[in-house]
Amino acid sequence: VIIADVVGLGKSIIASAIAHNLNLPTLIIAPPHLKTQWEDNYRYEFDLNATVFSSGKLEDPLNALSRMSHEGQKLIIIDEAHKFRNEETRDYDLLQKICQGNKVMLLTATPFSNRPHDVFSMIKLFQIPNKSTLQYAGNLSEEFRRLIKEYEELKKIQKKSEGSVKNKEKIKSKI
Repeated sequence: VIIADVVGLGKSIIASAIAHNLNLPTLIIAPPHLKTQWEDNYRYEFDLNATVFSSGKLEDPLNALSRMSHEGQKLIIIDEAHKFRNEETRDYDLLQKICQGNKVMLLTATPFSNRPHDVFSMIKLFQIPNKSTLQYAGNLSEEFRRLIKEYEELKKIQKKSEGSVKNKEKIKSKI
């Protein structure tokens, strides 16, 4: 699941409540500046069976998972997940290995700042594109190909209209 909203509206609290109710062994991956908040606040307030890791050291949760393999499915919570939208990075590859076969919650405050391709990359952390369990689409790759094409067409239209507005403004300033 992706939990997305603007900064400060309680995404971490919602994720913590869900984690508490699922009662699974949980790995929380958070930026270094939020690690203490997860460790000292949410983990204790919600009585989470969780270990908190820095998103800057993804080898650590990957190693922890290999030691926990006998415990069955885990919950992976990724705070500021939008930082992992680029599939071409080593961190994305590590994160995909961490998420594989586990329940995943992505928290992000910037869903509208991302391109469709970025959102698709995040969804692929917990969905197999051609075997999607999402009700609206059987094949996410096909659906996102369509969305990306539409997005690119809209960007071209927007760029053309911005250019014509700038030209009109230049003409007005000369008059």
